[in-house]
Amino acid sequence: MARLIVDDAGARKAFRLPKGRLTVGSGEGVTLRLSAPGVVDRHLEILVTDASTSVRVAPGAPKVALGNRTVAAGASAEWTVGETLTVGGATVLLEGSAAAPASAAAAPAVAPAVAPAVARTPTRAGTATGTAARTAARASRGSASGARGRSGGGARRRAAKGEVDADGRPKWLVPAIGVVFVVGVLGFYFMFIATRDRGQYYATDVIAIRTHLENQRYGNARVLFDPLAASTRLDESQRAAIADLQRQIEEGEALQSGGGVMVTRGHAWSNRHLEKMIAESFAAPPYDPAAVRILDERIRDFKKIFPGHAATAELDAVLARVGAAAIVGQPLTLADVEEYERYFVTRVKSPKRFPRALAAFDTFLAASPSAEDREVATAKAAALREAQRAETLRLIAAAKAAWAEENERDAVGHLMTAIVYVADPVLAAQAAQTMAALPNAKGYVEKYRTTDNEIFQGLTAQPALAALVEQPKD
Repeated sequence: MARLIVDDAGARKAFRLPKGRLTVGSGEGVTLRLSAPGVVDRHLEILVTDASTSVRVAPGAPKVALGNRTVAAGASAEWTVGETLTVGGATVLLEGSAAAPASAAAAPAVAPAVAPAVARTPTRAGTATGTAARTAARASRGSASGARGRSGGGARRRAAKGEVDADGRPKWLVPAIGVVFVVGVLGFYFMFIATRDRGQYYATDVIAIRTHLENQRYGNARVLFDPLAASTRLDESQRAAIADLQRQIEEGEALQSGGGVMVTRGHAWSNRHLEKMIAESFAAPPYDPAAVRILDERIRDFKKIFPGHAATAELDAVLARVGAAAIVGQPLTLADVEEYERYFVTRVKSPKRFPRALAAFDTFLAASPSAEDREVATAKAAALREAQRAETLRLIAAAKAAWAEENERDAVGHLMTAIVYVADPVLAAQAAQTMAALPNAKGYVEKYRTTDNEIFQGLTAQPALAALVEQPKD
């Protein structure tokens, strides 16, 4: 089977390429989700059959590069092993052997053996032989009948004692087969999987370890880390990365055992939402006023979610360096609110934060801008509210579909996104009531209290969910 080697803006991952149709893009619901710039929500499809692998670019999507060819929107092209597909800022290499077509040649049918007919003459010897054969057959039938009688009697006795099941099999047989199977699987695992060198899975394991660290799952990170660190196939640069991962795991374990989970969660939140923004937009002056406003707002979010965090002083120093106090004190311009829309709705693909952009438009319109700017801002805000409503309805429909498939986790995730981030004023309240009616709703909300304080605050802003976790009054 072929496999894909994906480089998604520096994040490498590999997986097998099964037969069928796969969707690729940056939006939710695609088979292969890419976060690199230049990738649209549903960018292309990969079709894998027994005979070939092909790529079809979605109508209206930006063109892609396939080897030394260009595939335009709506067009298709065959993808051969060894060629690299370039989608925006991501690259995907098709590696290994393509799927081989099933053989059309069937195994020849085996004719049943037929005993050759032997001509017999009605001689006395032949008659004697036939008589002896009939006598032996009768004796054989008698023996078989006696054996069946004896066997049937034993089976009836065992059934009466409850030693066999309805089909006459000993009751110990199925459990014994199960035990043998489990022992065999465990033996195979320890012989061929648990003891194999993890060096060949370096990139995949590192991505998984970093994901666990970001989500404060230190035990899961440790399970993957220990066999990878013991690998004999890592080079010097990989060893250095492993050492850094070990430091992060040990620090996290120490903080977790000492009650410092929120400290490490704060660092993870800052890494995800602030550090890249600071590195890209505030490396050197001049600083875009709208970007400064957004940075100030995100740092205020950080302080609200993680009050008293040690990183606060460092982030305040960044705000002082870029002159945030003076810029934030000035009235919003149309360019400012357009940047809010671009950042919170277009750049942040998922989840989209419509309330942030709409609040900026409302503040701008309340400041009595010029007639021309008011007309532009009013139209943009109306379109944004329509998009907010459509996105909320989409998430609610996705939650219902997930629940119908008994996928409770995805159903809760879709509802949470609709309530906390998209937050259409009317529909978010409906989504909160739907979530509150789920059997395990209280457990999910309580879990967010300890795993993601931002989500917990957003959920409990809705009365239907706040009532689930209210502290009892004395």
